[in-house]
Amino acid sequence: MLYKKQVLSISLLLMLMFIFSTAVLAAVAGPGEILSDVGDFLREWLGGTNITDDAGLLVAMRIILFFLVFTVLFVAAHLIPNFNNRLALVIALLISVMTVLFFPQALLIAMGETYTTVIALLVFAVPIGALIALLWRLPTAPWYWNLIRMGIIVFAWTLLNIITTAVEGGL
Repeated sequence: MLYKKQVLSISLLLMLMFIFSTAVLAAVAGPGEILSDVGDFLREWLGGTNITDDAGLLVAMRIILFFLVFTVLFVAAHLIPNFNNRLALVIALLISVMTVLFFPQALLIAMGETYTTVIALLVFAVPIGALIALLWRLPTAPWYWNLIRMGIIVFAWTLLNIITTAVEGGL
């Protein structure tokens, strides 16, 4: 059974909800305007850039570097026995922020280009390696296996030509 104070509190709360739900607050921005303001703030904070131009790519690289450094430092702090979890979080956050703020732009660009080149070469190297491994595994007895072998060699040669053209700047 409800006590008098509980009934009075619930009644007062319902009455206040009814009064404030009918009031028109024209001065308060709607959700669309609030999200637009947040987007404008973030765009100004990030330098007024889009992700597709060079400055936007540098901002994206800084964000990626922050998460990378933070993750490595946080995991490394957990390897230390009896190290406080909160202290590890704060130290990893502070060092990550300092790293991102003072990391040179030229080094960010070089890091991004190197990583992209290595991944692109791996994307082509894995199929070429698989094709070469397949060449050694194919039997030689019937004549059509040699024809399949020639097709694999032509395909691997085409992939190598695409890689060399891309590295030279042709693509």
